[in-house]
Amino acid sequence: FNYVNGKAVTSSKKEIADEYKQQVRDLEEEFNVWIRQQDEIDSLVATYNDVFNDHVPMEYDGSDLQLDNVADWITPHDYQAAAVRRLSDEGRGILAFDVGLGKTLSALSLAQYNAQKGRAKRTCIVVPKSVLENWYHETRQFHKSMDHVHFVGFTPKMKGGEVQREMVLDEDGNPKVGRNGEVQYRDVLTEDSAQVMFDKMNDIPQTSKKLIVMSRERFGMIPMRPETREQYADRMVSRNLMSDSQAASLAQGEDVKLGRNGSYDDAKKSERYQEKYNDDGTRKKDQYPFYEDMGFDSVIVDEGHEYKNTYQASGETQRLAYLPTPTPSKRSIDMAVKMDHLREQNQGAGPVMLTATPVTNSPVEIFNMLSHSRTNGLVRVGAWSHQWEVEF
Repeated sequence: FNYVNGKAVTSSKKEIADEYKQQVRDLEEEFNVWIRQQDEIDSLVATYNDVFNDHVPMEYDGSDLQLDNVADWITPHDYQAAAVRRLSDEGRGILAFDVGLGKTLSALSLAQYNAQKGRAKRTCIVVPKSVLENWYHETRQFHKSMDHVHFVGFTPKMKGGEVQREMVLDEDGNPKVGRNGEVQYRDVLTEDSAQVMFDKMNDIPQTSKKLIVMSRERFGMIPMRPETREQYADRMVSRNLMSDSQAASLAQGEDVKLGRNGSYDDAKKSERYQEKYNDDGTRKKDQYPFYEDMGFDSVIVDEGHEYKNTYQASGETQRLAYLPTPTPSKRSIDMAVKMDHLREQNQGAGPVMLTATPVTNSPVEIFNMLSHSRTNGLVRVGAWSHQWEVEF
């Protein structure tokens, strides 16, 4: 038994504890009788059920996904197959498998499954640079052919028209045997030069390849059109989810310091803003193509918890003890704008975040993680506006 203070009903004497618990039962029964006598009982019941009993989690099939162009020895586990079907059907979400449960294989399965179902024409997988090489090898092992993959960051070495291969060794220096019982080999790679990466990034809008893999650093360098940034900033300011200075900096594409009485609207009227806006609207010779022209209709982000500092808690919430309220980061905001555009272009679908640690310090992080992929749910519960944390 717990009561209003959240603490257990206890006493050093059993008979007294039993008496307290009976009082709790009596209070609850009296309250139930009283509430049912109110004129608003029907609307109260409907509201309660809408909030707490309206959602029945879908159970997804864990059978084989019937994926094409996948190595014969690769078969996703039932929980992985179920997760792929969930994310594909919903079109967005978070894959929060714990470490070692196969997020990489699940992500590659999702990209292939969406392609086969016609739900994604071009998927971009964004990963930390530190694991980019490993993602190449995982992708190469997963697929029978890499003809549909455009990999930015590494290129296999060629010799005599053939890709060079090397034996994979374990920690003791012995040949590593795969799940198929055979000694593993992998492509010998060279890291792309800046010019090669520039060329590969510029090839994306025209390529027919369906799977693009790149580092998060490269993804963050993809520019967005000024009108896209401004439209996002306008909406976030109208909802009080972004400060005027943050909005002006985002829309203008550079840090903006507003005066004490300065506002986002005032900044948009300034001559400097208009000059920068018009200048950013034209692609430069040494610039990557605009994000809007890349043709992504699905983006899978590895280590999604690295983008959890987008929105701050407001007002009184910032002063709550033991509730961390991190400062928004440019990387998280950049991801938020790109995921917002992706959802806008795909009827809410597109973003998928991979993480083993969706929350480590604060409920604020849960909100920020969800904001990249599931804003429809936040809107439904009234948590996509000023003082969102009160409703959330």
